[in-house]
Amino acid sequence: MPRIIPSLVLAAAALVTARAEAQVPGAPLAESSFVSGAEGWLSITLPYPSALPPTILGTYSPTWVSSLGGYIKLNDPDGSGQTGNAQYWVAPAAYLGDRSAAYGGSLELDLANSSTYPAFTQEDVLLIGGGLTLVHALGGAPVPAFTHFSIPMSETGWTVGAIAGPPASAQQMQCVLSAVEHLYIRAEYLNGPDTEFLDNVSLLTGPTASGPWTTLGFGLGGVTGIPCLLGTGTLAAGSSGNLALLNARPSSLAVLFLSLASTPTPFKGGVLATVPVTAMFTLGTDASGALTLPWIWPAGIPSATTLYFQFAIQDIAGPHGVSLSNAVKAVTP
Repeated sequence: MPRIIPSLVLAAAALVTARAEAQVPGAPLAESSFVSGAEGWLSITLPYPSALPPTILGTYSPTWVSSLGGYIKLNDPDGSGQTGNAQYWVAPAAYLGDRSAAYGGSLELDLANSSTYPAFTQEDVLLIGGGLTLVHALGGAPVPAFTHFSIPMSETGWTVGAIAGPPASAQQMQCVLSAVEHLYIRAEYLNGPDTEFLDNVSLLTGPTASGPWTTLGFGLGGVTGIPCLLGTGTLAAGSSGNLALLNARPSSLAVLFLSLASTPTPFKGGVLATVPVTAMFTLGTDASGALTLPWIWPAGIPSATTLYFQFAIQDIAGPHGVSLSNAVKAVTP
């Protein structure tokens, strides 16, 4: 099975040509300097002592302040007592969707929190997407003056599902970044009433070129959310790599579609990007909803050959009994 896909590619390689894409290291994918307003940021109340699963108990519009170049703030809406829940900043649409290019980059931000009450422990950053929730700890509460924080957009320091959850893997981080649904940043760190401040937020690209793989979207959710498809490897002759499907319905039929072009077409309530279909392979997910196809890439495939991959999974929660992974594009070096 691992050699089926490269063999097919070798037979059809001369049909399509394209160029690989690159990204500028450290370039902003999204940024908020609050020069003229709140720029779509909101604040929400999440439960205490744990924000997971994130249940929104209230939504608030922050106050924009023009001094110091502009920033936003919010007075604790819980009142004057030392009880209540926790406030989080909510990132706007510019930080959501396919943010695969942020892998290996960072989330930069300035936080401040003003109160005389002691600090409490809670999840600091929640990154949600691809059926996964990843959690990151800042390592300390902000002080009344703005404090700069740099959060890695790699698996380093992230856990799955809870502060004490298992460490996130590279594949899990990439899955979340390929389909970000929510980015919540803790605003409230101190018991009792406080004032919360946010400034200078930037989501930066990773330090390396994007390589041969590009995430295209087109996923369709099922029992566990949107299945995540990742490609790894350089696609150089003799090199190793794989296709990895995660977050699909466990122990289910999964059909891999391969194409040498992409004309996105309606399919089973979603969109199949691998049209016209060059080949399809019937496989199955394991008990965790995962599937991996490893390979040793063959020699003889011309440079700039383009391939598209997407899975359809038998899934009772799909609109027509099917969920779809995101599609990925690969371009040989």
